[in-house]
This record gives sequence, C-alpha cells and structure tokens, in this order.
Amino acid sequence: MRRVGVFLVLCLNLLALTATTRTEPDGPTRYSSAPIGGTDYPWNMFHHDSLRSGATLASAPSTSALMWTYDTGATIYSSPAVADGTVYISNYNSAANTGSLYAIDEYTGQPKWSYPTSGPIYSSPAVSTGIVYLASRDGYLRALNQQTGQLLWQAGSPNFPITSSPAVANGKIFYGTWCQAALCFQAGQFVARDATTGSLLWPNATVPDAAVVSSPSVHNGRVFFGQNDGSVLALDETSGALIWRAATGG
Repeated sequence: MRRVGVFLVLCLNLLALTATTRTEPDGPTRYSSAPIGGTDYPWNMFHHDSLRSGATLASAPSTSALMWTYDTGATIYSSPAVADGTVYISNYNSAANTGSLYAIDEYTGQPKWSYPTSGPIYSSPAVSTGIVYLASRDGYLRALNQQTGQLLWQAGSPNFPITSSPAVANGKIFYGTWCQAALCFQAGQFVARDATTGSLLWPNATVPDAAVVSSPSVHNGRVFFGQNDGSVLALDETSGALIWRAATGG
C-alpha cells in the first residue's frame, strides 16, 4: 500500500508541475500550409450560412499581429468564404470590366488557384460539398472544384448579370439576377438550380417585376429575397410558388 501511495503522490506532483509550466500561445498558430481538416469554424457563404445568421462560434484573435497579406491586383467588393483551410475571395477590375476568384491558403496566404470571369464580381462565393459557387456580372453562375478550381458546370445568360450572393441549401442553389439587355421581357429573375448538376429547377416562378440584386436566405422550406422595387418575397423552396409578398415602402 505504501508503494501505491508513493506512486500516486509522484503522479500528482508531475501533473501539478505540468499545469504550472503550460503557457498559451501569444497569437494564432503559424503553419507552413493549411493542416488537414483546415478551418475549425467554416464561413461557407455570405453572412455565414443559408439562413444568413452572420454568427460563428469562433473566437477573435487575442492579438492584432498581421499573419499575411495577398494582393489580388484589383478592387475587392465581396466578402470571403472560408472553408477547409482555404479563403475564397473575388475581385473586380473596373478598367478591364472583368473579375477573378482566388483560393488562398488560410494559414500562409499563399495562392492555390484562381479563376477569371468575363465580368466584374460583386457577390460573395459559396462553398458546399467540395464545390465553390461563383456568380459574376457576366451573367453566369459557375461551379468550381474546391481543390483545383476546375470548372464543373456553368449556367446563365449574359443578358442577366448576377450581383446577388448565392445561397446553398438542401441540394439547391438560389440567386437573383437583373436585366441589362436592350429589350427585356422582365426586369429581373429569381432562379433555383440543382447544386450538383446546375440543372434548372424553377426559374422566375413569381416573374419578378423588378431587378433582384439582394442575396436570398433559406429557412424552413422557404426562400426569402428582396427586389429593387422595395418588396420582399417568400417562395416555396420546392416549387417556387409565391407564399407572400410585402412592400417596404422604399
């Protein structure tokens, strides 16, 4: 029994010594590249998620030490998405009227890949199940391989630019458009596509009578978005049928 008691005392002393000598890092841990598993708290799309909650469980850094910077060479209008150790950020080049999406290592700031578009990019990218969704004012929504940037599919029309940040939920992707063609049969569209294939599920179910620039949110089987005429619409997520419409007076 005496030996057991001595052993327990030694173990307790070692634990106490470890606890008193342990120190917390002064700032974020630096890596040579993004570790496997990547981001602890992903920010997958505009305002965090399809509900647009704008909230995360992540803690802010304890210091303001700069870890890295990356220059895209043009104006950045949209907010980034962060997932699996990678930051996805887009820009627009006003002189060339083009844009690009950049995939940057979250921990080192080193570029992984980039993808150019033939129009400026105002909307934020969305990341889901290994795919990055990119909307551009050239009128196309593109699905890119998250790891390589390879184009998987694209859909849209140059007559209908996209400024709305897409929302991904329940295997679908939702976004709005506005028309810039000389003769438009409608001022804007609201579109739902299959997130895997890009196939059209239901376009323009309510035939919007104004441009759709705002970013939609999805909750409880409903899709919500605003129009440039000041109205807010709620659609059935599955069919696109109008549930209600409210005017804001602005």
